[in-house]
Amino acid sequence: MNNFKKTEDSSLPGHWHNSRMVEGCLFLLIILIEAGIFIYLILERRMVGGHDGFQYFTIQYSFLNNVVNYGEIPQWTPFMTQGTFAAIGYVPFNGILQNILFLFGGLLKNINILPLFYAGIFFDELLLLTGVWLLGRRFFASPFTVFFVSLSIMGSCIWVLQPWWNFHIYYAIPLILYFIHTFLDSGKWRYYFLAGNLLFIQCLGNLPYILPVTTLVIFLYFIFYFAFNFNDALQKIKSIQFGWSFIFITLLIILIFIALYTVMDVGDQFVNFSQRNPDGTSTLDLFLAYGGKFNWLSWLEIFLRFSPCLDYTLYMGIMSVPFILMGLIFNLNRQNIHFHLTVIILLLFSMGTCVSVFFYHSWPMMKFFRHLMLVSPIIKVFLCFLAGFGFDALFFKKTRWKEKPLITKDALFLMSMLMLGLLFFSLILSDYIQLGTHFIRSVRPEKLSFFRTSFNENILNDVLQYTSFFALIFFTLFIVMIFVNRKKYFLPLAISLLILHFADIYGFKFSEIRFKTVSLNERLYQITKFQSMPYSTRRDVSFWENNPRAEL
Repeated sequence: MNNFKKTEDSSLPGHWHNSRMVEGCLFLLIILIEAGIFIYLILERRMVGGHDGFQYFTIQYSFLNNVVNYGEIPQWTPFMTQGTFAAIGYVPFNGILQNILFLFGGLLKNINILPLFYAGIFFDELLLLTGVWLLGRRFFASPFTVFFVSLSIMGSCIWVLQPWWNFHIYYAIPLILYFIHTFLDSGKWRYYFLAGNLLFIQCLGNLPYILPVTTLVIFLYFIFYFAFNFNDALQKIKSIQFGWSFIFITLLIILIFIALYTVMDVGDQFVNFSQRNPDGTSTLDLFLAYGGKFNWLSWLEIFLRFSPCLDYTLYMGIMSVPFILMGLIFNLNRQNIHFHLTVIILLLFSMGTCVSVFFYHSWPMMKFFRHLMLVSPIIKVFLCFLAGFGFDALFFKKTRWKEKPLITKDALFLMSMLMLGLLFFSLILSDYIQLGTHFIRSVRPEKLSFFRTSFNENILNDVLQYTSFFALIFFTLFIVMIFVNRKKYFLPLAISLLILHFADIYGFKFSEIRFKTVSLNERLYQITKFQSMPYSTRRDVSFWENNPRAEL
């Protein structure tokens, strides 16, 4: 795979900033940043604060604790709906690392699950980061742009309360797209197998009905890619040698999905509940309305540095929106237009339009899905890539600076005015906090409202002050960039912007994680250790009586 040549050449002679060493250091830096967050969670003994994240944690504990103490994966969950098949949790509550730990259960006695639980999430984040980085290398001119996009995606990945919709729904998609691209480029069937295997892994730790959305996203991405790169894609397809490798790998992929379907079918209570048809499908009205529909107002969250919803976060850094606009102005071409079109279709799909109705009837298994609004985190990932095209256009496309210097300055002025407008808007909401609270309540979808404490005036005021601070900083930076020689000082400017973007997006992530986790004292921490759990022959009517886990 060639390094960073898919867009125009960058402006620095020698291109040392495109070296393998720089790329490796930037990639390692993000890993260390993410590792630091998990080390903080482990050392502070912080546990997920509720909602689906707590359910995900408790089921993983139940499964792994049974393996550690009794040597087998449980087949029965006694206290869920007064007893049910444990197979209901084999797929959605699973994890890649957890599957490995099942093989070594006997070695985990007297160990607390919290470090293992966070290690599993960290492993999943590495899968996402690897996919984002490799896919970015195909389309961006510099590792600094890939670093910017990776910061945006990883920093906005707030999985604590919602590991499914706000993380696992998209965590393998970038790497799947990369492997399909690489398969088409090289014709090597191992990449075809890796893409199919990753699609299977995408289903692990996920709800069963996310699969049709995943396949739809992959289809839209490549159908638009083929449409605008038809001749090149056709030549690559013609050069692929079909034979026994194709037959064998295709059969192998089909077999692993048959195994997945078998497990899902055993635990089909996950699908057959809450207003569904007897076969697990949803009616069209339920499909369009159950999880709520997105509207344009909901996307104002990406400006506010505040997420009022339980199941997703859309904030990806204050800088992202200006750079999306910059990419549309300067870096829209047939090599990357498929990103834009995929975003547009997914936006229309999430809003319950005729596009949603079309895919409900036409796309395989889509009738099992019914959370249109919660497709938004996938859209956010693609928007981060669009912001990357703007970052590339500003810092690493020298022809734009020579051919259209006035338009470039106009674009920078527009970006600075956008930041200035955001500054005044956040200051007004901060000064009139009741107006700010009312505005936030109007933005959030009614069915996905957050805890009441989110609308505490002190919390909201602090958030808006941070928004004002970063808006002022970026406004100043864009004004400076209008008057300086960007060709001469482009690298210091790019690094300064990346540092500020890191402070913005990871400040947001760290505050969200602290807000949505709770630190355990020694007594409660001991409860999360692996330990025998004999079946209770008598249960109290009250959950709180004679239950040492109640407080936890």
